[in-house]
Amino acid sequence: MITPMNLEDHVGDIVRKGRLHAGLTPAAVAAAAGLSVAELEALEESGTAAHTPNYGGLGPLLGLDAAKLEAVAHGWAPEPVDLGPWRELRCLTTLGMGLSVNCYLAWDEVT
Repeated sequence: MITPMNLEDHVGDIVRKGRLHAGLTPAAVAAAAGLSVAELEALEESGTAAHTPNYGGLGPLLGLDAAKLEAVAHGWAPEPVDLGPWRELRCLTTLGMGLSVNCYLAWDEVT
């Protein structure tokens, strides 16, 4: 049985994490994206924007692939993975800088 796994990060989460990692101000990232600071904040919070951000300017500024970032914004998700072979699956959540990050650990006690 294939069980889909939600990555939980929408494009806004990815942008916010990239901005924080790069140490950039919201104003600098908003300018690169062609958004106002308020529009960037809405994008980071909800994953949606009033109009399409300039991913070509945003991606390189954040050290991200612009085409892949735009694909995530349009609903791209990885193919589901069959988790059946693994007897154990755990979600580990870490908190910091106002973010929660989920890490999924899967293992098979036999192999």
